[in-house]
Amino acid sequence: MPNYYEEIAKNIFYRVKAGIPLDKDFRQMVLDLVIKEEGHGDLLEEIFLKTCILNDSFDCIFLQRQIFEMNNPFSSFLNDFENEFYYYLFVTRFLLKNIYIFFQEKNSNNEPLEIKLLKVLANYKMNLPIIYSYFHLKKSKLHHSKKRKYKAISLLSPEKREAMIASFESIFEITAFLEQEKINTINKILFCENSLHSYGYLQFLQSTKKEQEIELSPTCYYFEQIVGRWQSKNLKEQQYYFDAIKRLKLGLVLSEHEIDKIKEMKRELKKDLLVK
Repeated sequence: MPNYYEEIAKNIFYRVKAGIPLDKDFRQMVLDLVIKEEGHGDLLEEIFLKTCILNDSFDCIFLQRQIFEMNNPFSSFLNDFENEFYYYLFVTRFLLKNIYIFFQEKNSNNEPLEIKLLKVLANYKMNLPIIYSYFHLKKSKLHHSKKRKYKAISLLSPEKREAMIASFESIFEITAFLEQEKINTINKILFCENSLHSYGYLQFLQSTKKEQEIELSPTCYYFEQIVGRWQSKNLKEQQYYFDAIKRLKLGLVLSEHEIDKIKEMKRELKKDLLVK
């Protein structure tokens, strides 16, 4: 477990108890802690990352407190202190996800997206054949010819999914240090929702009948759009060797029944929230 989990939790606890509003100092603290442990000592990398995260233009709708509160569906379940903890933890997860994405892209920014994808899957020992004829295309050619397609299917990127899951895993640990059971339940609900977003997108494509016989496998669909159906055949076959939990984590195929089970889990978590 990274050391910065406990440090972030301590900082959140102190700030909430002291009534200190979330500000750039907090974001700076999170960045410094993560970079110290996850970074590679690259000064230019650190400067670039800090500039991106701390820039005012980075303040999305969720980081604006008033708008966040208006759109927070869980506020009625939490008292004032819990709502403050939840806001800090929500923003922390958002920051961690974007930091993790940055490190992933930085660590492999000279490789075609297909190789990045294979590296993600290689961690789970999937013996996929390297498609030399495609991978040997120049990066510039890949960039220009596939740019629009990548943008359209970026929701399904296994790297973004990996960063999303990593950010939730981090926030579960940080929330545990704070002993906030209600917020832990809320985070589990949000994890169910976020995990199913890309599957919901594929279900939408099916319902519009613009796509025929779409398998509910975001990673495979993503891979197909990049290198074509024939080249992704091996991946589509091997995904069935994993259990449902690993397939969910990797964005591989889930049946409608398995998706319904996750939705049912989300409903049960919401019931638990009512009685906490």
